[in-house]
Amino acid sequence: MLKNPDFQDKSNHRKHWKFESMGDEIFTIKYHSDKKAISIASCSNEFSGYLGQYVTIKPGKRYICRAETLLPRGRILLYAIGYGPNGETTGTEGRIWDYSYADNPLFPEFIPFAYSPGEGKTEWKTISFELKPDKKITKYQVKIGSYFGEGILYVRNVEFREIK
Repeated sequence: MLKNPDFQDKSNHRKHWKFESMGDEIFTIKYHSDKKAISIASCSNEFSGYLGQYVTIKPGKRYICRAETLLPRGRILLYAIGYGPNGETTGTEGRIWDYSYADNPLFPEFIPFAYSPGEGKTEWKTISFELKPDKKITKYQVKIGSYFGEGILYVRNVEFREIK
């Protein structure tokens, strides 16, 4: 349902994805062919920055939203905001976030690997959530990006689809 969900469009890897932030100057967005992913790097934790796009849905159906992520340092948020037929936000949303312990001064001396996301390893993983919109929702805005964290995150294969 999303357009260019894997950022593989050769003419423009960000095609159909709009970047939004209150502090554009602190973010760098690049495509990495070796990872087949787009990265969002932030040099400050002052602002969040997200790539997003709208997707039209069938009201009353169930959906899953997910993405493959690699998070060496920082925080990532994947979320979807519901909209009604007149463009009004409905207050219905789903979200999931993840974070890296790489910049935490307590890790690994005071916080054991076993209590950290991925046990302190930096590996690709899938984050996801499900949505069951009510009949007043006609579209969602799906966003993924850096959530008030200095660092870098990689994203590929963002998916928003109906659960059958």
